[in-house]
Amino acid sequence: MTEVQLLSALVCCLALLLGLNLKLTYALYQRVRYLPGFTRVPEPLAIGTALPLVLGKALLNAEVSPVWQHGRPTALLLLASRCAKCKTKLSELPELLLLASGAGLEIKLITNESARPYRRFLAHAELASHCLMVRQSDYVQLNPQQMSPAYLFIDQQGQVEATGLIGDENWQLLCEQLKGFTDVEQSVA
Repeated sequence: MTEVQLLSALVCCLALLLGLNLKLTYALYQRVRYLPGFTRVPEPLAIGTALPLVLGKALLNAEVSPVWQHGRPTALLLLASRCAKCKTKLSELPELLLLASGAGLEIKLITNESARPYRRFLAHAELASHCLMVRQSDYVQLNPQQMSPAYLFIDQQGQVEATGLIGDENWQLLCEQLKGFTDVEQSVA
């Protein structure tokens, strides 16, 4: 056997071993991914998804109400009290709530945290009056990726229009539209 033939045989053996390794690795992955404890990152709610009826308790008076109402566009804000970015976003919300109410948009802060620490986190009674506490399972339905500071825009029919992080392009567009709506309203009056 010549050196060329020997090298060819070695390359063929290596290619076969590599193929076998890939096949076994893929088979192992297929088995492992269904074991308990294997974490998959959930997908965010898709645009156009019909939101199920989710009930929450008002932070201030524990009155039960839906997180969105049919016929009313709603922005759900998902803020966590232990999130530093969320704390910085709180200062923007009172003005946004005022603009939104004039434009017919309902804004609700949604949490799955305990009432007392979340009330301390919000600090403003005005913000707390827009807050609903939901069960953990409902919170995961609304925010499968557990992102914060996040938002969920819901149209009049209860379908998801947009989802993302507060401050992203869609969020900035909403803020601009609300400010523009107020400017138009003032110029007409």
